[in-house]
Amino acid sequence: MEADPAHAHVAYAQVHDTGNRLARLCALVMGALASSGLLLPQDNRPVKLHTTLLNSRYRTRSQPQQLERVPFDGTGVLARGVDLGTVVVSALHLSQRFQYDPATGYYACAASLALPSSLADVSRSGLSLPSSLD
Repeated sequence: MEADPAHAHVAYAQVHDTGNRLARLCALVMGALASSGLLLPQDNRPVKLHTTLLNSRYRTRSQPQQLERVPFDGTGVLARGVDLGTVVVSALHLSQRFQYDPATGYYACAASLALPSSLADVSRSGLSLPSSLD
């Protein structure tokens, strides 16, 4: 959340990455994108693993001509805390910016990679993980 949670525009939750494997995978992907010239210099920075909970940019405007974003009061969420449970990442999707899937409304998936559910499944799948992810 922003510096003043009583006037926030974005609320996000930190991702707890057990073993730091997801962060290392993100670093590898970012490195590959950077070395391929697919990143703008300002985008070549570490990935912040998070999930966005609220974003005032997507709030329905009370008046159509209203251009200014209206902040929300996030102090109640911070006071109670939020446990979103555990999510197992089963696939990586490369999303295509500015293209949306009409069925879901989410970014269109340009490519995807199914991930093994456990390290034991890696050897059976024929995938090999770089030693930096073990």
